[in-house]
Amino acid sequence: GKFGKSSKKPKSSKYDCSPSSAPTAHRTLIPSPPTPSPSIAKNICGITEAQRISGIRDIISGVSALSEVDTDNTPQNMAYEWLIADDMDHAFICPASTNVVLDRFILAVLYYATDGENWTKCSENDESCPAEPYLSKNGACQWFGITCDEFFFVTGVQLGGTTQGQDFSVGLNGNIPTEIFSIPKINSIYFDGPEDDAIKQRLVGTIPEEIENAGNLVRIDLDRHELTGPIPENLFKITTLREIDLDFNQLTGVISGSFGLLTDLSFLTVGNNNFEPHALSPDLSSLTELRSFGAQNANLMGEIP
Repeated sequence: GKFGKSSKKPKSSKYDCSPSSAPTAHRTLIPSPPTPSPSIAKNICGITEAQRISGIRDIISGVSALSEVDTDNTPQNMAYEWLIADDMDHAFICPASTNVVLDRFILAVLYYATDGENWTKCSENDESCPAEPYLSKNGACQWFGITCDEFFFVTGVQLGGTTQGQDFSVGLNGNIPTEIFSIPKINSIYFDGPEDDAIKQRLVGTIPEEIENAGNLVRIDLDRHELTGPIPENLFKITTLREIDLDFNQLTGVISGSFGLLTDLSFLTVGNNNFEPHALSPDLSSLTELRSFGAQNANLMGEIP
């Protein structure tokens, strides 16, 4: 009928904003803040402790085999453990200072290789030492018997003999560590032994072939010890040498004509050893700067060239 229900659906107004169905919900994704990485402490070197130790190992591997460094109770191992220590009783060493690392490590190797704990003076913590004792946390230039250049690099080690009234003998006892010849600026090694035969603390073994690493060496004194074997040929590669004192040992072989290559020599003593009978080589006549030559009890025959 006129007033009956219409079967048509009412038209929606074009202005009708009512949704015909519920809208789909959209989630706004907010990125999570990055997870902070654990804080890695840096030391006064500006690097981590692991990096410091790695850097030090890289440096000392140039003068010592790491197999020796990592073997318990070797002189190299004890020197390394001392060097990397960072407690209040030790200096804090950074690998950026290569020469400082080498100077301190090598001098510590020398200390442990020659029974430094039983030296007659200037062992670690010796308060009666006339200078800083060995292994002091102060700079190596302040240690007993050490001389340095203006840049505080070690140039000389004297642990024997008397100079200007000062007795430098400490009682070295053991083998000469090869590392001593790798101190970067070394030019003088004075390990004069005691004149008193009753003193049994002496250097033993051979003179290391690695002596050639000390390419700027001017003076070497190893007399009055119990060194054996021949004088190493590598010694004659160090043309800067002016003074050599090797007498009163047990060296064998002969007085080599290769000494003639060391034309700057002014002082040479090699007597009182166990050389075989031999004549001096005419090559020694090239030593025109020689002022003192000692070869008594050296089993020589013939004339001096």
